[in-house]
Amino acid sequence: MPGLYIGSTAAYSGKNTLTVGLGLDFRRAGLSVGYMKPVGAMPMEVGGELADEDALFVRGALGLADDPAHTPQALTPVVVTHDFKTDAFEGRLPQGGGLLDAIRAAYAGLAKGRDLMLVAGSGSMYSGKYCGLDALSVVAALDGLAGPVRALVIDRFEKELSYDLLLMLKEQLGGRLAGVVLNDVPPAFLEEVSGHLAPFLEARGIPVMGILPRDPLMGSITVGDLAARLGGKVISAHHRQDRVVSQFLIGTMQVENFMLHFRKKKNAAVIVGGDRSDVQLVALEGDCPCLVLTGNLYPNDVILTRSEVLETSIIIVREDTFTCGQEDGEPAHAAQDARRGQGAPGRGAGGPAPQDRGAAGLPGGLAPLPHVRAPGIVAGAAALAHEERGEVHARPGADHQLADVAPAGPREGRAAPRVAEDGLGDLAGAVQAAPAAAHAGKRRQARLPGREEVVVHAPA
Repeated sequence: MPGLYIGSTAAYSGKNTLTVGLGLDFRRAGLSVGYMKPVGAMPMEVGGELADEDALFVRGALGLADDPAHTPQALTPVVVTHDFKTDAFEGRLPQGGGLLDAIRAAYAGLAKGRDLMLVAGSGSMYSGKYCGLDALSVVAALDGLAGPVRALVIDRFEKELSYDLLLMLKEQLGGRLAGVVLNDVPPAFLEEVSGHLAPFLEARGIPVMGILPRDPLMGSITVGDLAARLGGKVISAHHRQDRVVSQFLIGTMQVENFMLHFRKKKNAAVIVGGDRSDVQLVALEGDCPCLVLTGNLYPNDVILTRSEVLETSIIIVREDTFTCGQEDGEPAHAAQDARRGQGAPGRGAGGPAPQDRGAAGLPGGLAPLPHVRAPGIVAGAAALAHEERGEVHARPGADHQLADVAPAGPREGRAAPRVAEDGLGDLAGAVQAAPAAAHAGKRRQARLPGREEVVVHAPA
């Protein structure tokens, strides 16, 4: 029974979304999938047990909430709290691999009767080194326990890709590195990444399982989720809390300067003081998805009336504009992690949490998804991704198959892939379909500038 560890080179890179997407696609292919997150740092208490919030969400998204084996303790044997870190720094944690033993025991229990285990990382591949629970140590500890365990590493584009770090991970993981996913690549860099960087990595023994172009929708959050995340209150246009926010604009400048910036920002929520009715009115008339009014100040009657007429929600928060502006990046990352649509962040062992997105693509030149040539589940998964997402690109020609699969269509019953003795089934095909699968389920209607009607898929 193979296992797949999903890690990343940095936090906020897409682990939760890819985990959900892969899990749902493998389940559609007929595999029995188990899940765990060995180390978590979003503690919450459930039934008297300490659990990780992200792990519970992914468990529910994969349909494992009612599985008696997937208890909070088994899902996340180690939950990082302030006391945990204090004990680690003062040398009071169990010595001699005690924490790894707990993770191994939980993994062995969850793996029983499963075709595949998905193991989600926390933070970067090196997060948790201070307590001996970094990804390299965890993968080594789990490999061979119930079958081979391989690592799939996500590298998100942040000014550039971390190719030096990927090469270092190849040296350290060796044959345990199944491949990498290059995530959130801006359109201007797609040709360079697919034509130069991907072949460079593959020539050095690092399979590039997928390339995911940057998609603003994957980094979005709904108005209702934004209000909950900020601890705010929606006071108008309650029926439009399903509108999507893709970016933020802070309206502290003079209204003339604000208008210059506002015209350049599409689908941006405006964060502004509750006493700035001039900026509020401009934002409302410009069809922003919502107003976030700071300082616990309510707007005047004119603004309230216009917001109802224009169907633009207003959120009232207690924090001042500066504090709220610092927090606005966190909901954006949250949305990309799969908790609330690409959801809220999971945190590394002692560090902030990942933004998680998905991936698609294989070697060759970039081509529209309908032209992907791949057998079996790759073709089915690719067609499913194209049907439900519409904007995923794949690079045809590569064969990262780890098992033979019978051909099948995107919606018809696909034959369950045979999991290779040392592999993970058709990993590349599942990676291609992960963004679509992660958003299958509940459908929300979202009105975006320049588009007639967009269906946003979010986990149920």
